[in-house]
Amino acid sequence: MAQRPEGKWDAEGIRAEVRRRFGTLSALAAKSGYTLTAICYAIKGETFVPGPCKAVAKAIGQKPHTLWPHWFNRDGTPLQGRDASDDKKSSPCGSRRNAQRSGAA
Repeated sequence: MAQRPEGKWDAEGIRAEVRRRFGTLSALAAKSGYTLTAICYAIKGETFVPGPCKAVAKAIGQKPHTLWPHWFNRDGTPLQGRDASDDKKSSPCGSRRNAQRSGAA
């Protein structure tokens, strides 16, 4: 199999490589501990799901930023945004719900 130029993976190419190595996407899901749905979302590349993306990349011997360059900076670090973990963020809905339970507000 010819090597792909870096950053030139598409969803079908990723799926084909997973099937070549594992037989089915379900087999990869079972081995990685993620659901089949999570693996499919990761491969599709429309939504960044860090754990399943890393599992798929590792399974086919690539780095996540090689498979999905649109989710990463040039240096391989994830773009800031929804995936950026900030423990200080809180959900306004969760705060409202908790306030209602405690009798406040």
